[in-house]
Amino acid sequence: MRIALINPPFPPDWILRFTNSYYFPLGLGYIAAYTRQAGHTVKIFDPEPVGMSLEQMWNEVKEFRPDVVGITAVSPNFSRVRQLAAEAKQRLGCLVVIGGPHANALPYATLKGVSGLDAVIIGEGEIPMLALANEFNAHGKVDFNKVPGAVFMENWKYKETPRPELIEDLDALPYPARDLVDIRLYYAHRYFFRGKNSATILSSRGCPGQCTFCANICMGRKFRARSAANFVGEMEYL
Repeated sequence: MRIALINPPFPPDWILRFTNSYYFPLGLGYIAAYTRQAGHTVKIFDPEPVGMSLEQMWNEVKEFRPDVVGITAVSPNFSRVRQLAAEAKQRLGCLVVIGGPHANALPYATLKGVSGLDAVIIGEGEIPMLALANEFNAHGKVDFNKVPGAVFMENWKYKETPRPELIEDLDALPYPARDLVDIRLYYAHRYFFRGKNSATILSSRGCPGQCTFCANICMGRKFRARSAANFVGEMEYL
């Protein structure tokens, strides 16, 4: 399967724009690496750090010829997510799915509120996206009943498959596919790093806390840690 993963731009007045910060989309990076490892073809489109217009991005997406477009959504950029999902269906006619914190918190509202959307993916994204890709390869289409963590409409009825089991062995995951972008374009707040190259990295997933402001609904409440060797290995790679 050919998978296009899109990290939507934020609104111009979003607070991170004032700090000139751009963070590599780790969620998309993990999904890209996990599905690519299984033999699928993946490309990440992140137009904002590159200074790419949306029209130019769509030209490149169209040239890639994806079978599915996956878009990650957080609440501050959800209006842009809605726009991109509708355009993806209109321009490409392929499958369109949305994941990320906003979709996990509000799967029904996301599904009903986005034109052209085929499904919302909830839970950790690696296993559902690989199941979706394998299902497409086997049948040339996707039965979302066979995709864990899928929220979709079937015969005008709302359906939700069980969330995928949490990934226990995080060491089994490949490092995020940072090679699919120009990693030099991503940096944390320039005030702290004085323009030096920097990168984000996750040493664990899950948290037993229930802080009202946190999006741990994506990763679950069960804490899981990577081994020290695996974590340091990624640091050395970076």
